[in-house]
Amino acid sequence: MGIILLSNCQSTQHDLSVIPENLIDKGTIPDIENYYAENRVNYGTPIGEIQFTTNGDTIDFKNGVVPWADIATPDSTLKLLINPNEVVLSSSTVSVVIDYPLTTPSTYIISSKDGFTRAELLKSISTLYFKIYDEEAASTTIPVTPLKKRTTLLNRNHTNGKHGIWGHDIEDLSLTDAAVYRTDKDSIILTLNIDS
Repeated sequence: MGIILLSNCQSTQHDLSVIPENLIDKGTIPDIENYYAENRVNYGTPIGEIQFTTNGDTIDFKNGVVPWADIATPDSTLKLLINPNEVVLSSSTVSVVIDYPLTTPSTYIISSKDGFTRAELLKSISTLYFKIYDEEAASTTIPVTPLKKRTTLLNRNHTNGKHGIWGHDIEDLSLTDAAVYRTDKDSIILTLNIDS
């Protein structure tokens, strides 16, 4: 039995087709969210959810629980991750489809001999995101506008590399949870809820 991970900015499911360029270049976030809502896919029967929460302060977060894990800082985030050693996936091989914030989704296979703990899964997802951002930097002809030079909006500009990253630097991305689905062919699919 294989497992497929899908990531998105929304908790709703959507297809993995390329986001139309006009939405990326001229559209608003609601336009993109509407595009996703109109292109939902049934991934199967929902069978569970994996939470990625961390310990934080009690001033900003109820009970000191932060409802996300940072993708860009896995080493420091792992020290704060709640239940990091809990085995959350028993499969040793996982196909990971990452589509946010990308115009061209990418699929990767990750492995772990004895399944994945919450910490291993977070670290693997982080590693994939760093790979994607590195590949984008190496293949784009449109340079990323430095943060200090962004004037009207602090969001990352859309680049035209291998993945077509838009809207967010890797430091903006946080993993909140993964919904687990079982397909009619007994495969497991996870959709990632990535906040930014």
